[in-house]
This record gives sequence, C-alpha cells and structure tokens, in this order.
Amino acid sequence: MQRHDNNFPDTPSARLFLLLLHGGLNGRLPTLDQPTISPREWETILRIARQQAVTALVWDGIQLLPDELKPPVDIGRQFFMDTLRTEQTARRLNALLATLLADVETTGIAVALLKGQGYAALYPNPLHRQPGDIDIYSGPECARLQRALPPAYERDNGPAYFHDKLHHDGILIENHRLVAELAWGPHKRALERMVSEWFPANISQRTSLGLSLPVPPPWFELVHAVIHFAQHLTGGGVGLRQLCDWIVLIRTHREHVDHNVLAQHLQQLGLRRIAGAMTRLCVDWLGLEADHTFVQALLVGDAYEKRTARRIFQDVMLVGNFGQEERIRRHSGVARETADLLRRRGARTLRYFALWPNEMIWRPFIRLTRFTRRKLTHATSAQVRF
Repeated sequence: MQRHDNNFPDTPSARLFLLLLHGGLNGRLPTLDQPTISPREWETILRIARQQAVTALVWDGIQLLPDELKPPVDIGRQFFMDTLRTEQTARRLNALLATLLADVETTGIAVALLKGQGYAALYPNPLHRQPGDIDIYSGPECARLQRALPPAYERDNGPAYFHDKLHHDGILIENHRLVAELAWGPHKRALERMVSEWFPANISQRTSLGLSLPVPPPWFELVHAVIHFAQHLTGGGVGLRQLCDWIVLIRTHREHVDHNVLAQHLQQLGLRRIAGAMTRLCVDWLGLEADHTFVQALLVGDAYEKRTARRIFQDVMLVGNFGQEERIRRHSGVARETADLLRRRGARTLRYFALWPNEMIWRPFIRLTRFTRRKLTHATSAQVRF
C-alpha cells in the first residue's frame, strides 16, 4: 500500500488534487496560491485520481487552469486517455441499460435503478462519473425477473443474499431483492417501511442523454447514498467517488426534500452521525455550500463531528475507491487472504463502532449465519450429487 505522511491529506500534491476535483465538480477553481506545479506533483495527482476513480472529474478541473499551470504533455495525455475510457465505458453501460430496461418492460415487472448511472445523470457531464456495474431493484419479483429475462443475460449461480447477478457483454448487473442488507432488526424494518412508501407505486423518472431512467424518489436516493457509504466505510473501505455522489445529490434535491423528514429517516437507521460527517467533509474539502439551509440541517455542528469528518477523510484518501489500496495481498493462499480480510474488517468495525454501534454489533452474526447457510447448502448439494 502506498504510504503517506501523518499530515495527509494536507500534503501539497493532495491539496492540488482536491482543488482540481473541486473545480471539476463545481465548474470553478478556488484560488490557487502557487506559481507552478512540478511534474512529480502531477504524477501524484494522477495516481490519486486513479485510486479514487475520479480521473475524468479532475480532467474537467484541469481545463480551468491557466495554460502555464497545465500538466506536461505526457501526463496530460494520460489524463485525457483515462477520461476517454471513462466516457466509452459510460456509453456502453448506457446502451446496455436502455436494452435492459426495454427487456424488463416486456416482463411487466417494476424495477428502479440504484446508484450508478442514476447518479451520473446528475453530474455536470454524465459521462464523467466513472461507472462500475448496473444495480436494479426488483424487490419480491427478483427471482421471477431472473427467469424472465432473455438468455443473453448470463445467470450467475453463486451464493446470492440481497441480490442476484447477471452478466451481459462483460458488464455485471446486480438484480436486488433488497435495497441494502442491514443487520439490526429495527434498522431492517425501518428500511422496509421506507421502501414500501415508494416501490413500486411511486418510482420517479429521470432523463439523461436520451434515456428515461426509473429511480427512487429524491428523499430515498439521499437515504440510500448514506447507507451505501456507511456500509463500505465500516466494511472494506470507501473512496471519494461516493462523496462526489453525495454532493451532486444534495445540490439536485435540496430544494425538493424536507430536511426534517430526511433527518428523521436517517435517525431511524442510526445514520444521523455518519450523514453529518459526510456533509462536513464535503463542505471542508470539496466545495459543498455550507450556507444553504439544507446543508446546515444535515450538519450536527459539534467538535466530535469535525474530528470524525477529518478521520473519515484521511481514511478515504488513503484507501481509495472501495478500499482498493487495502486489498493488496501480502500472502498467498485462500486461508491467509481470508484471514487478512477478516482482520481488516475487524479493524474497521472497531474504528467506526461508535458511529453505527447496533449494526457493528449484529453484522458479525449475520455474516456467520450466511457462512453457515452456504456451507450447509454446499454439503447438501454434494450429497445429492453422490
């Protein structure tokens, strides 16, 4: 893993990276108080942008620089090619998404698009949010949808808990029976009530690049973004891309969502503190407007929130998108890799226990139950084959 000094993310290269990301998200650059940017600093900026899966957004920020501060030709070419690949991948996903939604419509099953290209539609340039897979929510019709889609969608018969998997032309599609898997009973029931408020009767529609996308209503997109961030933060790690999503979601929905109702939903899920810390670090480092009433309502505003925001931000900057910098294997063999995974997840559980205690207590039991069920299923299958 790449190591940084104890002041990270307050190193010069990291500050420059954040300024450029700020520019890409906001369409304007903050004041840049240095006359030159060295080739070594540009190499570091490129490396961080790749780790955080925000290279195209940083490229947008670079376009706002005066010519004398822009990167050397070789570094600029790498930024440009990365951005081009991001655009090409986004177009591939959008094309498949159009086909998928048309195929789903023929089944008569309602679905909603979660995260991903639904969030990308809210960005200044929808093609510059680095895409991953496609997530759709079909709820109780998940299994029927798996069977109803054409054979071109390859089924993944591996263990499935809150979603099934499909593959089409090398792209992963996750077909969710649950919007998210929460461990503590009251949280699970609260989330189920929230989903029942809008699915399937009140699915929203969003238009982007000629696509009509079925998405959750604005208030639930905000709730789900916090759930997703919290699960990865306390699990394998999370990166800046999810915080960029949080910024564009707030800017898009803040005039249309009652912040008091949103705060109540987050409280029911135990996520009020994490949402406040997410918002605080977006204000402090990424240019989210602190003076808006909606943003002020999300902030708790105490010293604990500020300390927590900085601790999370240092973690985010160090581990990269979905903790990719923590996933470097130091040992060979499945057993040792599994032990390393458990060690890292255990460390994250302890580090963030106070932020989401009920989930942290119950999550190991859920995972143990899942592991036991999988082993019993495999044993039963082996007996049948015998």
